[in-house]
Amino acid sequence: MTRETIGGCALEYDAEATRRYDRRITLCECAGCRNYRAQIRKRYPELAAFLERFGVDAARPDELSWVEAGDGTILYDSVDYTVCGRFFEGTEYRAPLPGRPETEAFIRDEYVPNEQTGEYFTVSFTGVRLPYVLNEPL
Repeated sequence: MTRETIGGCALEYDAEATRRYDRRITLCECAGCRNYRAQIRKRYPELAAFLERFGVDAARPDELSWVEAGDGTILYDSVDYTVCGRFFEGTEYRAPLPGRPETEAFIRDEYVPNEQTGEYFTVSFTGVRLPYVLNEPL
């Protein structure tokens, strides 16, 4: 277990347990979700690095909410990941993603729909915008 304080929130998490959880979750197969998974690590390396400290693979979110932006891009207005662990103090960290002021990162001590049965908290992002790159209609 790793203990860390981030923005006034005291956390304890198990990166290896999170990796095991991450590998077994069921992924949505809609075009918007597959589009996200196909390119998030390359186009948002800051997001991928932020998640890696917790043992989370950026291409394996528990939940995605997205809308077509009308310009050939998709706005992912809520992307949620599960981390095996718990909060000791505080309930939320919120800050712009380093190098991406339009994208906000949240660490929350709250529920999101997922397959986790033990203690967990969520790491979420808003304002992620990606081009639609799949060779099929959206």
